[in-house]
Amino acid sequence: MNNKPTILLVANWESGVGYAWWLMESFWTTIADQTNNKGFTNLLIYPKITSIPQTIHQSDILIEEFNFNAPMSVWLPLAYRLCKQHNVQYIYLTDWPTFNFKYIFLKLFGVKKILIHEHTPGERTPAHGFKRILKVLTQRIPFFTADYFIAVTDFIFDRFINVACIPRQKCFVAPNGIIPIDLDKADLKYCQKTFNIPEDRTVIITTGRATYYKGIDFFIKCANRLVNEKQRKDFHFLYCGDGPNLDEFKQLVSGFKLDNFFTFAGKRNDVREILPSCHIGFHAALGEVGYSLSILEYMNSRLVTIVPNNASTALATTHGETGYLYDRSSLDSAVDCILKAAEHSEDNESIRDQGKRMVDQTLTLSHTHSALQNIVNNTILRNTSR
Repeated sequence: MNNKPTILLVANWESGVGYAWWLMESFWTTIADQTNNKGFTNLLIYPKITSIPQTIHQSDILIEEFNFNAPMSVWLPLAYRLCKQHNVQYIYLTDWPTFNFKYIFLKLFGVKKILIHEHTPGERTPAHGFKRILKVLTQRIPFFTADYFIAVTDFIFDRFINVACIPRQKCFVAPNGIIPIDLDKADLKYCQKTFNIPEDRTVIITTGRATYYKGIDFFIKCANRLVNEKQRKDFHFLYCGDGPNLDEFKQLVSGFKLDNFFTFAGKRNDVREILPSCHIGFHAALGEVGYSLSILEYMNSRLVTIVPNNASTALATTHGETGYLYDRSSLDSAVDCILKAAEHSEDNESIRDQGKRMVDQTLTLSHTHSALQNIVNNTILRNTSR
């Protein structure tokens, strides 16, 4: 048995899944760096271990394979063994529900505090009447709910309080941030050379999983409206990513006869090199956490950034100041924003500058880590008695 108290870090996906889980990996290593020298052990569990990310491999975090989302009958004895063997006293979860029957058993197994870091996108309807009363009561039942909740944006913080009815004193914010892109070292013709895009075209980029929720089909329909209906042959559309609906999106592009104006770049490891050589960043997701990493990277690369006007996506964008907002239900509105963003104007230069400045000053990964460290100080370390 481990005599040191253990902080259990729980991954929801297998170790080699990639995508935005690099961000969670940075959170795990930040927590470990902060607490290992305070007498804690940090244990990270994956539902399946394939390849171990380099940042985790180089850290002092212990690793085990354990499906924390397994059915109760399977989970219960294994969770008991895990908690007792490793002396688990704190658990850090990502995107778990605010209350769960498993939390009761974890507390019985010796866990003192459960923290949930919430990244799930989308708008929710505030609770009213009897439903609100029920939620308020549920959130105050000992053992049944998590102890602390970390939001990645003010939007989610408000959702904690007004939708989930969590007491305000249990909620914190650690705003999402990115590693700033060094534009001084950028090759401003990188994407043109890499993908054989004519240099006289305005390149519009979108990134993310190839799903309808991410709005990739909407992006393609904007391309069709501009290239075929408005005869704007000076645009080129670049999509970086893959996913379950990729073949359907490729068929949609072929059906619109856009092959010469649309590039499927696939899942890329060089997106940070690609972005500065583009001109417009377009984000069409039906919902986000508010500070989407893609949006922040567009802005930080000095792209004129276009996003839908739903509250869960547009939190980092002020229309006409740091980007453009379009009516999320209107293809015409999105196309109008693209046309405006493509203009060589003082307004667009100001948008490029202000967008980059805002990210550099407030939404970098170092700001995120600093906020997370303060939360750990106020929750785990403050409540530790050894």
